Amino acid sequence: MISAAQRRQELLENTIEDKLRAESSEQSPRDFVAMINHELRTPLNGLLGSAELMIDTTLSSYQQQLLNTMHQSGELLRVIINDLLDLSKMSAGMLQIVEVDFSPAKLCQMIFDIFKQRTEDLGLIFSFNAHQNIPQILLGDPDRIKQILVNLIGNALKFTQQGEIKVDITWEQEKLHLTVQDTGCGIPEDKVATLFDPFTQVNNSNNRSFEGTGLGLAICKQLVDEMNGTISLSSVLGEGSCFKVALPLNSSQKAALDIERPQADYPIEKLKILVVEDS
Repeated sequence: MISAAQRRQELLENTIEDKLRAESSEQSPRDFVAMINHELRTPLNGLLGSAELMIDTTLSSYQQQLLNTMHQSGELLRVIINDLLDLSKMSAGMLQIVEVDFSPAKLCQMIFDIFKQRTEDLGLIFSFNAHQNIPQILLGDPDRIKQILVNLIGNALKFTQQGEIKVDITWEQEKLHLTVQDTGCGIPEDKVATLFDPFTQVNNSNNRSFEGTGLGLAICKQLVDEMNGTISLSSVLGEGSCFKVALPLNSSQKAALDIERPQADYPIEKLKILVVEDS
């Protein structure tokens, strides 16, 4: 009995050791990718910045075409890198959700301005409705909320060839509700359950019609979970999809004037400007 107990103890210790070794080897690549944030973004920003400056120089039509292609490809690569880095930081437990006072009205206006021209260029109707019952000031992470909305609306744009993209934002039961609805191609019922998994798309084959990594919805799901919220999807194939997000947030007692200060009209030649950035 003593010998059997000793063998069981040795087996248990070896199993625990193997488990820790496996977890460590799996964690190291995640930590590495999460830590090389600037090492990936900085050279890409340099390339894209140089391309933007070259647009203002005298170019032939062929050079202009090549430059536009380079810029569009770089922007697509930036989106992919940002998604991969965000997912890696989440997997490594390095994602930070901050809580600051922010203006929902200002956030909504920013989102509307981002997509207004893009939807017009694609011939789509863009309905954006922020209800009046939303508190003037909320306590939460506006950058992450913006990221969720940009991902959901960007997805709707990608899969909607004609019709309308409708965004509805309201405040109910101490939660900020975000609804993004489109008249796009829709999602098959058997694909809905796995759509929030990383690297998953409705069509994962090499000849799929739509580009992307399949990370956008997975990132949205993890961000929503980090903020103790919920995200759901309803879709009809050939008719469109509707994503609903509910985020529990606290309304702040801080005066709206502290957040939305009026812009001063001041001659720019009299200003002294200090620019500090880390990339």
